[in-house]
Amino acid sequence: MKYRKDVTDQEVIADYQRVFKSEIEGFLVPRMNADDGTDDHSTKGSKKPEFKESDGILSDEEKQLLENVFERPNQPVTRRTSMLGLSPYKMNKLKSSVIAKNLAEQFSINLGKDFGGNITLLALTDSGYKVLGKKRSSKKLQNESHEHWWWKEMICRHYVNKKIPAEIEKYVNGKHADVGIRYKGSDIAIEVELSPKNAITNIIQDLNAGFDKVLSCSKNKRILNEIAGQFRALPEHEQFKDKVTLRQLSEFEFIKEILKP
Repeated sequence: MKYRKDVTDQEVIADYQRVFKSEIEGFLVPRMNADDGTDDHSTKGSKKPEFKESDGILSDEEKQLLENVFERPNQPVTRRTSMLGLSPYKMNKLKSSVIAKNLAEQFSINLGKDFGGNITLLALTDSGYKVLGKKRSSKKLQNESHEHWWWKEMICRHYVNKKIPAEIEKYVNGKHADVGIRYKGSDIAIEVELSPKNAITNIIQDLNAGFDKVLSCSKNKRILNEIAGQFRALPEHEQFKDKVTLRQLSEFEFIKEILKP
């Protein structure tokens, strides 16, 4: 290598910046998986892989738990434990196993202080349905909370069990209602409101889209009262008041079934 004696300060600085930049960029390049080219630093928000037989044999007890979740999706974990004749330790072990295998997810629902507050529930994942050879009746929307999805699912089942035609995300003239039912010749939109934010907008849009009536269901009494106040203040209140019913989610009959000892 030859060295020059007549190097200017500007050339030294430029050469230093070039080398330094190259070294820094080398550190910033994400580590790649040599097999598939994916960035193995990126795990947040990534979709969990489907369960495969190579992930481990599904035990009879695990399958029994999954089948119980499918048949009784509204059962809290504590009640499910006693129904299956398991100890809390055994249930926790089975629950952790099916969650780790991406066959089920755990989440909480707040029923309000009058109904015991939070309950912990399990829901099957796509892989869980596939392992059981079952089809899910509805899929959680992108950015939808488990709580909102669960209420839709339970309300729809409630009416289907009563032989009333019901559909999740019922579409009418450009508007989706959380649940739509057909009852005594009327198309009724049912909206699950966990906050008062979009309740009035949903009511107006449902009626303008062509639903005959709207049942707006609030998470608790505070939210119900706030929505009621907003609804009374509407210029269209007199026009809409006979078409809109406001109630709490806890008034549905299936809540009493969940809380039975």
